[in-house]
Amino acid sequence: MNFLEEVVERAHHALTDEVFDYLLLRGASVEQVKQTRVGYFHKPPVIEGDTPEIKRFRFWAESHDLRDRIIFPLTNPSGQVIGLNTRGYPKKKFDRFIVKSATAEAILFGFTEEVKQKAWETGWLSICEGTFDWFPLNRAAPQSVCVLSANVSNAQVKFLWRFVRTVVTVLDNDSGGDEGRLKLDRRLGRMQEAPQIFRLDYKGKDPGESWDSAVGSWAAKTEAFNKQVRSEIALMGLD
Repeated sequence: MNFLEEVVERAHHALTDEVFDYLLLRGASVEQVKQTRVGYFHKPPVIEGDTPEIKRFRFWAESHDLRDRIIFPLTNPSGQVIGLNTRGYPKKKFDRFIVKSATAEAILFGFTEEVKQKAWETGWLSICEGTFDWFPLNRAAPQSVCVLSANVSNAQVKFLWRFVRTVVTVLDNDSGGDEGRLKLDRRLGRMQEAPQIFRLDYKGKDPGESWDSAVGSWAAKTEAFNKQVRSEIALMGLD
């Protein structure tokens, strides 16, 4: 087993009710938490072994005070865990670990088998920046993946080019998101048989905030956000 797989499994099983409730409050569903194997560590995990990657992880965990952290598994397009995004809970603190040998790969969150299958069937994929943005977006558009930044990496660009015919950007509504869309459009546009790119318009700074700004219960917020996203997708002719 990849040592990060062990880390992810242990973190997922250590998820407390309090943190689980927090994830639901931020827009996740029970099914999505299970599919993506989001987890939690009250204190840094002890990983046995002396390989260079394990030593590097151990040093990273100790030097970044990896206590009280929500763990978001990051994978390559094949589904192998190659890194972790961490968020402090309840205190905000963000860190990321990537296996050194995988830095040239497309790093993704939420690229589950269900997402992969839906993208294959429809030929398109929507992308967002934040892990919490992915949860509501994935329910509205099942073929969605989180690329972790508006500045899409070269490996992620190649992944999109090879995998789908159409890319729908659902990046943040700020200067960084606008710049990221322009860069992605230019970079994909230079490639042979480049995918077409659509921008999905939505209310709010980011998809997570847009979902949360709706009035009512979790179900009511989800219904309102789904309606907003799906109406935009229908206008693109992708429904």
